[in-house]
Amino acid sequence: MFWDRFYELCCSKNTRPNPVGQELGISSGILTKWKTGTSYPNGENLIKIAKHFNCSIDYLVGLTDKPNSYFNEISPEDAEIIRKIHSLSTENQEELIHMVNYKYEQFLKKRKESLSLSTESTPLDNTLHRLA
Repeated sequence: MFWDRFYELCCSKNTRPNPVGQELGISSGILTKWKTGTSYPNGENLIKIAKHFNCSIDYLVGLTDKPNSYFNEISPEDAEIIRKIHSLSTENQEELIHMVNYKYEQFLKKRKESLSLSTESTPLDNTLHRLA
């Protein structure tokens, strides 16, 4: 299972396992053992591979069929926003979070006001209710 996933990820990036292994400091002998199934990657190598291909370890070892399971609950657009936020400095991230929280609080306040206005009964509503 692991080798198939690893090979598939290499192909999706138009590369082969040996160059990826070299880049990650994994010998061709280790790659051969993975390919034949006589050995499997240790935790350190799984982490290297997952980071390299931006996929989850769960995907590499066959626990999920979704390479990026941590992004599957959100849209690609939302995932892109998260990537952009993470590329900002800590100071800019904190400022952005403050702005989002402020806008969200405004939204909640308006929604609460809107709901209270729509549930308030008017004298005409009371009269109609009594007649029914």
